[in-house]
Amino acid sequence: MTMGTVLELNGSTIYVVDSGEADLPTLLCLHSLWFDHSMFDRLAVEAKGRFRVVRPDFRGQGRSGRSAGRSIEIETCSRDVEALCDTLALRDVHIAGQSMGGDVAWQILRRRPGLVRSLTLMGSSAREEPADQRVWAERWILESQTLGIGGDRAVFLMEALFGRTTLADPARQPMLRHWRTFMEGVGVSGLSPMIGVVERPGVLDLLPSIDTPTLVLSGTEDRVRPPGWSQEVVDLMPNAALVRLGSCGHSPILEVPDQVIPLLFAHIDYVEQS
Repeated sequence: MTMGTVLELNGSTIYVVDSGEADLPTLLCLHSLWFDHSMFDRLAVEAKGRFRVVRPDFRGQGRSGRSAGRSIEIETCSRDVEALCDTLALRDVHIAGQSMGGDVAWQILRRRPGLVRSLTLMGSSAREEPADQRVWAERWILESQTLGIGGDRAVFLMEALFGRTTLADPARQPMLRHWRTFMEGVGVSGLSPMIGVVERPGVLDLLPSIDTPTLVLSGTEDRVRPPGWSQEVVDLMPNAALVRLGSCGHSPILEVPDQVIPLLFAHIDYVEQS
């Protein structure tokens, strides 16, 4: 697998890890808020020889360039990804979007549907943030600018981003410790992208016009994007299927990879064969 590369794109620096097999179908992995491309590490290992895996860090996250502005909008991130696809000459990509990654994918589909061969959503939705949750989140963000991301605030993020079963499982404590340490290291720099997610545009009106084959994976313990939000995506799209993942929260690719990765690969194989 190739090492990561920093590209100058769209007025910023975007870090991307590309396995580079130009003769294989391309799997474009778009990560969640408070994470980076490495949340797809296991998927990339299992995809070796089967898919070309391209994993960018969104602007303001991971090793990509930071921003001095109040927020980093979903629209900006989606244009960065489009520029990445153009630079690497990627076509007919299969997008796997975890949470925020799904938000970015919708904007790509809005402007350039022909770029996307299939879509897999994990812990994502098509709704804008509900008004009451948005008010609460904006207050939390404002407080965090002074208090930082640690202690009880890090605990809050972990409880939001992982399900109760995962948090209580002794076998998954090393994984959880890794990501808590990672989030604390991100600190207040994660707040600008968080504002972009909280202020994301809803795309429910777009869904009936999208016939891209879509797989929606929803954790039954997801408190950030509850299962009903995944159901309405499938109800509104003409070519979408829903799989509910028991004992799983907001981050299926990390919580239940043994279930998610085979489902994702089977979805892509079916689309490629058809």
